[in-house]
Amino acid sequence: KKEQNEVQASLWKKSGDIEIENIQSWIFALISAILQSFSLGGKKDSQEYAEVTSSETPGKTIKGREKTPKDKENFIAEHKEIAKKIEKEFNIPWEFILTQAWLESAWWTSGLAINYNNLFGIKANKWWKSVLLWTSEEINGKMVRKKEPFRVYNNIDESFRDHAKFLIENPRYKNAFQYSNDPANFAIQVAKAWYATDSQYASKLTSTMKW
Repeated sequence: KKEQNEVQASLWKKSGDIEIENIQSWIFALISAILQSFSLGGKKDSQEYAEVTSSETPGKTIKGREKTPKDKENFIAEHKEIAKKIEKEFNIPWEFILTQAWLESAWWTSGLAINYNNLFGIKANKWWKSVLLWTSEEINGKMVRKKEPFRVYNNIDESFRDHAKFLIENPRYKNAFQYSNDPANFAIQVAKAWYATDSQYASKLTSTMKW
């Protein structure tokens, strides 16, 4: 009986050792997976999340080639119909709408526009589906890079309509609607209401509007 007990004790010990080894292997695998996810997240953050450049001069290239006036013409042609629908429904000049979309999307190159259908650089609060991206803000006369949450849309039309509602529902843009028949002055009033932190935002809008 003594020998039988010793055999059983030996078997229990081996079983316990195997179980411990399995637990250790599981913990090691879990830690490795967590570390790998952080690593992949960092890569995604640096490569996929393109910087939003609404307060900066847009880049000079599209897909590796120099931008041309034709790019802007194509952008206008592609989105003019929805912009005119928004103008009719919300009394916002379609010229202003397309100008701001062109500027805020960094000539249709920003990751926010391409990957998340946000053409107007509108930020998100906790109730919105959002994505955290790098952007540049003008603070005390200096450009500062920081991460901010931006709204995510299912499609381009959602972005256009939400932009219109954003302007109408925020009282600070009330003065702009006095110039619904004057796209340039509408843009100036939106800039004065601090749509963007860029102190040159009004001039960028009005100069971009000259197509």
